[in-house]
Amino acid sequence: MASLFTLTERWQSEVPDFISLSAKSPAIFRVLRLLSGTVVIEASWENKITLVQENYLNGTHVESQKDFRSFLDIVFEDGVPEDVELIDISHRLNKRDRAFYSGLMADVTLLLSAIENERNTESFLLIYRLLERLSVALPLIYTSREKSFREANKFLQAMMGENGAGSDLGILDRFLSQYGANNSTFQNLTIEFDVFAPQEEMVKSIISQVNSCLSGQVQDMDVIKERSRIVVPYSSMSQFIANLRHRCFHDQAGRHNFELSKIGGSEVLFACFVKKLLIWFSYILVDIVRWEIERVNK
Repeated sequence: MASLFTLTERWQSEVPDFISLSAKSPAIFRVLRLLSGTVVIEASWENKITLVQENYLNGTHVESQKDFRSFLDIVFEDGVPEDVELIDISHRLNKRDRAFYSGLMADVTLLLSAIENERNTESFLLIYRLLERLSVALPLIYTSREKSFREANKFLQAMMGENGAGSDLGILDRFLSQYGANNSTFQNLTIEFDVFAPQEEMVKSIISQVNSCLSGQVQDMDVIKERSRIVVPYSSMSQFIANLRHRCFHDQAGRHNFELSKIGGSEVLFACFVKKLLIWFSYILVDIVRWEIERVNK
């Protein structure tokens, strides 16, 4: 079945095939193009055009320059290779896990359309779905770079633990813990969610309920009530997302659950989180692309 979405260039310019929006470029590059704010999304069934302007790969600014190659500067930390080498890398990437990355691109496309059109609950659930996709793939991609089977096996054993993956997104949570132990930059990063809502009482209720429902469930989460801010370490984000979903959509006896009627519903709640969650997801995705490039260059 043909895609219900059409992707077009945000600006009229000549784009090389290896980073274009066509099937000639690897799907993982097209996902990064989407997240860099250089693509226009058209939904065929409602004749609606979505202009994605936010650059989620670099959360410090909105993409404004006509630079469809900007994502390459983030992926290649030591300098972007010449086009001849990039073409070779692109061809190799396009042969790997095509179904997985095409599915990822389809979900990211729908997610960006949902975010830009303020469908906040759908956006949150799509982010959760994306993390479920990554939960199994991430450890395999990461350890495939290892030249030593012993080291790869050691990492996977440490990640799984004695009792297996455990709860929802458990594999991802364990992976992030193990990965963070070897990556001080990742371990020290945090995301700050500034809570907002139509009324001040709603803001206070969101802060109070996040504190009561998630404290003790999310490692090192900090709720700063006087600043209406929630701070979560990068390494604890999968715990935050999983517990936020459970406490919103399940009413578990013996646990604090969100009272959505007191905050205006899930749309108000998730509006505070979805864009920052996508910045965090994009950080993880960039690392995946680096690992995949390292793998095809072996």
